[in-house]
Amino acid sequence: MPAISSALVPEAKIWAFEPNYENYYCTQNTIRINNLQNIEFQNAGLGETNSEANLLIRTPNGKNLGGSSKITSSYEPELTIVVRIVSIDQVIPSDRKISVIHLDVEGYEKQALSGALHTIQLNKPIIIMEDNNDIIEKEWFNSNILSLGYKIIGKVNNNHIIRFNSK
Repeated sequence: MPAISSALVPEAKIWAFEPNYENYYCTQNTIRINNLQNIEFQNAGLGETNSEANLLIRTPNGKNLGGSSKITSSYEPELTIVVRIVSIDQVIPSDRKISVIHLDVEGYEKQALSGALHTIQLNKPIIIMEDNNDIIEKEWFNSNILSLGYKIIGKVNNNHIIRFNSK
């Protein structure tokens, strides 16, 4: 985060979200140690609406999942925690210009994109995302993202690069 933060123009800002508290705490320390002033960082996951969800944070044998934590439908006291979910459309002010949305949401791509549709329609940002559920192959993605004029232009380190095609 320090490299991206230092590369931004003075009025630009990063909004970042992390539902796993341990990861949030470590990133918060990185922000503090590096005195990064242009980052809005929340202990929350991204979804369609502001809500709560169960986050799987460890395996049945007790191994912490760290960055591989993911939203799950069931609550298991030893394996999951309840986390806050927010939507990009409800968190980021509509008067802010958004140029890039980068999602690493471990299978929660559809929900995160659903909660960002207004922002995407308004700003036409580049979308960079892992696709753990093959959402790019599904009708929802075609109907809600590609139909806006977006094209998948490549893949870098398991992340799809999706750009608005302004004919």
